[in-house]
Amino acid sequence: MSIKVEENNKKREIRLEDGIIYQETISDEASDSIEFITMVKQSDYSFYYFGMLEDEKADSKTFEIEPDSFVYEAFFALLNGSSELTINDDYSERKITFSWGEDASIKMQVHLLPGESDGTIELKNIMFDLRSAADQDGLDIKDKLSHFFELLVQIAEMMEKNNDEVKLVNKMSQE
Repeated sequence: MSIKVEENNKKREIRLEDGIIYQETISDEASDSIEFITMVKQSDYSFYYFGMLEDEKADSKTFEIEPDSFVYEAFFALLNGSSELTINDDYSERKITFSWGEDASIKMQVHLLPGESDGTIELKNIMFDLRSAADQDGLDIKDKLSHFFELLVQIAEMMEKNNDEVKLVNKMSQE
């Protein structure tokens, strides 16, 4: 199953195939720039960032989930009352940070290594695994991520059942 929605000048997709996948794409045809983030739950948790932007030298990239987004509930639950959630890569100094933005939006900030324009943040194993920094520190990051991806599945199934993605695409074309 795949649910694709265009909202707030972004393409957002939830795919339920070979794991659970959320992808957000922002493109600007005028400047030929494109960037996307892909969040994956398979045997590991993976966060992929790719960007072909005018400012490729910035070591952090920010995405925003607006309160009216169809995926907002899942991101809201990921923060679960905290002001910030940081997920550190198990293999490098890369990380992704989720925090509150203006007007109750949620910011995803991908922190890459110096000079990188793309990169991956990985958490080893979706289950408890002492090889993963998230489990070594006694944090509940994997529990939060598991709940986040479960909510994405529920959202996708509800939208497919109700055919809501057509309504959302039409809503965007009317604005």
